[in-house]
Amino acid sequence: MNKIRIAMVDDHLLCRIGIRQMLLSGDEAIEIVFEASGVDEFLSGYVPGSADVALLDIIMPGRSGVDIVRELKSRGDDIRIMMLSSESSPEVIGEVVALGVDGFVSKSIPAEELRSAVTQVAMGLQYFGADISHIISYVHKAKAESGVAFSERELEIISLCSKGLTVKEIAWNLNLGVGTVNTHKNNIFKKLGINNSVELVLYALRTSIVTL
Repeated sequence: MNKIRIAMVDDHLLCRIGIRQMLLSGDEAIEIVFEASGVDEFLSGYVPGSADVALLDIIMPGRSGVDIVRELKSRGDDIRIMMLSSESSPEVIGEVVALGVDGFVSKSIPAEELRSAVTQVAMGLQYFGADISHIISYVHKAKAESGVAFSERELEIISLCSKGLTVKEIAWNLNLGVGTVNTHKNNIFKKLGINNSVELVLYALRTSIVTL
């Protein structure tokens, strides 16, 4: 199994040391391949294709982690992007979600959760911690919040998606085939006019289908 390669930026040295120790203290095959103390240093020093996940702080002196997200997206870089921040305004969090980041967690999360989040993001999944509750009202392209009818099975799948379960895990919990779960999810996406599970969770929270 290839190691998960991380490119990280945080303007505080002690934070970078702590994050590095949290990521490397478990059994997961994770390595830090690049570190930067600011936006310009990251954008000038990061070599495209050298990392699987970009782990970005948001609040930094001068330019913010949001600028890195915009630049990576404009370059067409296929690196997965995960935001790791101690605090930020809901508007900024909503902005990075709208830009298409793959994850957002707080710096206060346990080491095990951080490693799990990074691993899931590297695998092509999305991971959003409890901070997602602060995003709900600020996503730029809010979807319809009422008037959509769901079957009992669709409601079950929405609930399990909101708990962060993968399609395979949902299939196991409901004793269904993976293809059947995917079909249900696609039908739900069509009903809501959305494209991914993050938007589905935001919808479910806004409309109180699920609660945190």
